Amino acid sequence: MNYRVVSSTSHATDNADYYDLLEFLFPYYLNEALRKGLYKEYVDRQYNDANAKGTIEIARQLKTNMPFIGRVAYRTREFSFDNPVTQLIRHTIEKIQNGKSFLLSGNEEVKQNVRDIRRVTGSYEKLDRQDVMQTNLLNPVTHGYFQEYAVLQRLCLQILKEKRVGFGRDARQINGIIIDVAWLWEAYIWQITGWKHYGRKRGLRTLPFYEQFGDDGQQHRYPDFEYAGIPIDTKYKRHIDKRNDYNQLVTYIHLMKATKGGFLQPRTTWHKLDISD
Repeated sequence: MNYRVVSSTSHATDNADYYDLLEFLFPYYLNEALRKGLYKEYVDRQYNDANAKGTIEIARQLKTNMPFIGRVAYRTREFSFDNPVTQLIRHTIEKIQNGKSFLLSGNEEVKQNVRDIRRVTGSYEKLDRQDVMQTNLLNPVTHGYFQEYAVLQRLCLQILKEKRVGFGRDARQINGIIIDVAWLWEAYIWQITGWKHYGRKRGLRTLPFYEQFGDDGQQHRYPDFEYAGIPIDTKYKRHIDKRNDYNQLVTYIHLMKATKGGFLQPRTTWHKLDISD
């Protein structure tokens, strides 16, 4: 998920932090859920003021407002962003902030979503965590439109209950982690060069070739990078395919009306790159 794990957690003394993987999933599922908008539902509220607009609670009125001084104890049902689900997300945010704050500042989308959750959960109290968790356990999100919130709700409960997913002798043991090393190599090149980076992943540039033929994803062609009008393709393998890889690069050169193109491969020995070669 594109985290700079080593540099971000090098201060940690407990190696088990690397295997506490659930928290690393949180930013992704937070973004997925909030693309549906902030979650809103009906909640019960209790008030004690002069603006009575709900059901008067006689017992509480007699207990708190006698003799009568102008206030009325009442409860009402409101459609609010400040509800058990957003409170659960807020408690998860604060827990992660105390341990792995870098997860909440990875990109602008995550930072904005964290700000939005904090903004709407004005009634947040740290001591309410257990009550909020219990309410969410008893009331899972079931509406099909908010499926992403249902997933996020389950993840938050697991994080707050401090369920660990890692390498070990437990019921939730995992046997390995799949890493897209080709993408890691491409992301590394992007990090150290700052070149124009193309692709279908969110946040990358696009080159809508063939758009006159429709929007079929198979029709799109993207070089990984462009530098000074030159298409550059990253390949995480030892040998370039003299047929398919070369034909792919020739296609990029033709479509971009370039005069040259290039491949970038990792090497076991140092080699100075001269883009003019």
